Amino acid sequence: MTFESVFSIAHILYRATVSLIPVPRTSRFNLIVGAAVVLCFVSYAKADFVSGHVYGPDNRPVPNATFSAQSANGQPVNFKTDGVGTFSVYLDPGTYTVHSTTDKTLEGVVHGYPQSAEEDIHLKRK
Repeated sequence: MTFESVFSIAHILYRATVSLIPVPRTSRFNLIVGAAVVLCFVSYAKADFVSGHVYGPDNRPVPNATFSAQSANGQPVNFKTDGVGTFSVYLDPGTYTVHSTTDKTLEGVVHGYPQSAEEDIHLKRK
């Protein structure tokens, strides 16, 4: 986000709150600019953990297996399931195609979010 964008957001917030915040004009503007900057950084949040279960084509959990999650424009990220088919992986926001490292005919989808999320992966045969 550019300085001009931050300034525009701050200016809009300033105009909307002139009568709402009873503080001196310069303090109010500094407060609004600070809030705009924080909002911009929050919108640029990157990766976080996605956790859930991996289910096979038979809708049963897939325990003790290794998988690869591949986004359209990124490097593959490998992750494993535990003894009951639970996984946790750190992903950038986006959509990822998931493959078993031992059986490339199994395919599923998982999404990365800018905050922690829970999402199960349901594998299907290609």
